[in-house]
Amino acid sequence: TMVENLNRQKVPHTLEILETVYGTSDIITLQEVSASFIDQARKRSLGQQFWIVSPADLDAVRDQNSVIFLNKKTFPAGPSEEITALVENSFEEGVDVPIANGDILAITATDRDGIPFV
Repeated sequence: TMVENLNRQKVPHTLEILETVYGTSDIITLQEVSASFIDQARKRSLGQQFWIVSPADLDAVRDQNSVIFLNKKTFPAGPSEEITALVENSFEEGVDVPIANGDILAITATDRDGIPFV
């Protein structure tokens, strides 16, 4: 059925959309991504076109991770540094922020023109 095909082939279909529709983008950001999705993306043409950056504290059990794709032509040196901990440490003390490992991914990178990005 259509529902089975969509559910069983969700990752390949999503990767195909990313390749065909967004393949020329400079940056692609995704949320709630599985570790399997990231691995499969790296093995496809996306992995040759993009630096596929996943969180250092990736949660392979919950499988709801943020991921950033940086176009290798735009960002030839790739990501410079992951600064997720700086973001998480900036939350106000005593305030419960409902985040889990992999929810936030913050990086720095410099594009081919020397412009820094966060």
